[in-house]
Amino acid sequence: MKRYLSWGLGVQSTWMLVMSALGELEPIDAAIVADTQWEQQRTRDTFEFYSRWFEQRGIKIEVVTGGNMRALGAAGHTHIPFWTESGGPLNRQCTGYAKIVPIKKAMRRLSGYDESLPPHPKAGEFENWIGISWDEWSRMSTNETKYITNRYPLIEKKLNRWDCVDGYKRMGLPIPTKSACIGCPYRDAASWLDMRHNEPESFEDACKFDEENRHNPLSDRGSTADAVYVWRGLKPLREVDFATEAKKQRKDKQTPLFVCTGQICWT
Repeated sequence: MKRYLSWGLGVQSTWMLVMSALGELEPIDAAIVADTQWEQQRTRDTFEFYSRWFEQRGIKIEVVTGGNMRALGAAGHTHIPFWTESGGPLNRQCTGYAKIVPIKKAMRRLSGYDESLPPHPKAGEFENWIGISWDEWSRMSTNETKYITNRYPLIEKKLNRWDCVDGYKRMGLPIPTKSACIGCPYRDAASWLDMRHNEPESFEDACKFDEENRHNPLSDRGSTADAVYVWRGLKPLREVDFATEAKKQRKDKQTPLFVCTGQICWT
């Protein structure tokens, strides 16, 4: 069996790699990073530091990409779940298009198979490690591809996100931030507020993206929404009081109504 880890550059998937490097989990054949080409600087910094750290300890890092999600998301809105006046997002295809498919192709190629043509791997031939922790157990799922078996080592060890954070602190390692595209519509108020304060150039990019894509091209093909927004509150990003929205979020102490259920983006 070939073991691969879907490295989303976030807290949990990075900690799984640390554990593998330290011998607390089995060795893997490769950690595969799907580069959306639209990540914040802190996420890129995480990759630069940890890719060297892991390679020094014998872990192979493979970087793949399905293209630039900023450009793809603007091309008909077919890959990014913009919010609409109906209250729901457009169909989300970005995780599959930019992450799941490129990672699956990489698994095949690294194992000596063609990326898509037969012969195909045997059932269960690949093990795909995913960084979902004990506090997120509801995000677990079975892989639809027969030759890939999803595995959740953090669930097996009953480790939650904060256990991973404590581990970084004990080792004196930098703690990764949540990984997501700069203009991801699933960001909550606290995330937008943090970006506006700490990475103003990224926030400006997201605002421009939001403004450039206000018109919904799918409205000409039967969609009931004429306008689409990056912010779930259906306001232009520049006009949102994220400080107030973040306070409401903390007061309610609830997970946002709509949360990305993708397995890779935020791990």
